[in-house]
Amino acid sequence: MNSIKIIAVLLIVAMLNGCLVRGPRYTTIEKVMTVKPGMTLAQVNQNLTSKPYDINTYDSLGSKSYIYKYRVADRATVPLFLKENNGKTVRGKYMDLVTFFSVNDTLIKFESRPSDNAHEEKKIDLDKIITFFSVTVPALLVLLGLQNLN
Repeated sequence: MNSIKIIAVLLIVAMLNGCLVRGPRYTTIEKVMTVKPGMTLAQVNQNLTSKPYDINTYDSLGSKSYIYKYRVADRATVPLFLKENNGKTVRGKYMDLVTFFSVNDTLIKFESRPSDNAHEEKKIDLDKIITFFSVTVPALLVLLGLQNLN
């Protein structure tokens, strides 16, 4: 019976590992809309409730630009009923907010770009779970059947 507990723990760990995803920290479009030229780096970080994701440029004069990640809002709806503003709001793709700061850390300008970040978030990958169960459940049943024969 002890081996069944070990197998059960290993199966749970393997299943949880298949459900974890990596993705960058990001902010929202609503918070991006609060950023204005003239803000300091600290004010931008506070408004976005995030720190820069990466450094874009840093020149010899002390000017710098940082990249923040944010996600746009998309919508999901049935194609047959597609209208201008209907549907359920869902998280969309990642975008880069590139901020340009002067030597004294004052925001000069910012621009938005499509992100090259290819992280797609799936909380639970149904294909992995189905594969996991279709492989492990028969193996577990065979193991239990062999133990009952002894």
